[in-house]
Amino acid sequence: MRENSQTLQDYLKAGAASGLVNFGIKCAPDLHFTDMMNKSVNQEASAKNSWQTIRGAVYWNFVCRMTMGLITFPLQRTLEKKLLNDRGATTLQEKALIGSFAGWCAAMFEVLYAHPIDSMCITVKNTPAVFKNQFGMHYFLHNQALLRTGMVAAAARNTCSNPPAWCAKTITQDYLSENSALNAHVKNLTIGLVFSMTRFLAGYPLDIIKLAQQCDNKQLPVRQLLQEQFKKEGMRFFTKGLSWRLPINLASTAAQLYTFETIASRAK
Repeated sequence: MRENSQTLQDYLKAGAASGLVNFGIKCAPDLHFTDMMNKSVNQEASAKNSWQTIRGAVYWNFVCRMTMGLITFPLQRTLEKKLLNDRGATTLQEKALIGSFAGWCAAMFEVLYAHPIDSMCITVKNTPAVFKNQFGMHYFLHNQALLRTGMVAAAARNTCSNPPAWCAKTITQDYLSENSALNAHVKNLTIGLVFSMTRFLAGYPLDIIKLAQQCDNKQLPVRQLLQEQFKKEGMRFFTKGLSWRLPINLASTAAQLYTFETIASRAK
């Protein structure tokens, strides 16, 4: 029991550190891309952000990233470890399948608890008045239905992106473990890059749809929203920002997983 408690503490420390790293790298790019999408979906959106608006968006982005860091990776690792021990998996195929399943479960749980928090980062751009008191906590508690807009797209994104990403991570980890010439830091960084590349590319289109739904003040059905955006922008609706979002997401997720793996390795 004491060993399990120490393991969980190591996972939580690793998760907190990884969430902080992710926030540090992605906060500013996320807010900038939210502005781009907001102006695209809502033509009347304001071009300027007050200090209060920026402060509120940064606050909720921090809460979102730290919450995801504290729960998602630790939950995946704990579930994966339990399933591996219970089933006695030995082959690479079994390990990859279990890792993918654990990653999918953690990703679905992430949608339930983190999506409304993520939506608050978007809401501050559309409705900055809600952040006048206590960073919008009253709004957050009383508008959960509205904040869950785009949750289906988020669940679909995580379903498409997380299982292949965790599978690729397991296979890469197994391959690199046979190469003793590489030190642990190089291995963890390589694993993080493979994981982040797979997850970002597999989920990017659905991530754009999710963000568009969150930004849409009219709350249009997703089909109508996509039709309107395609009429205005064509395929650029899906590709805008890709040239700089790709390297930033690769760097942030790779650094996040690298941080988690490095700290969590103490629990092995």
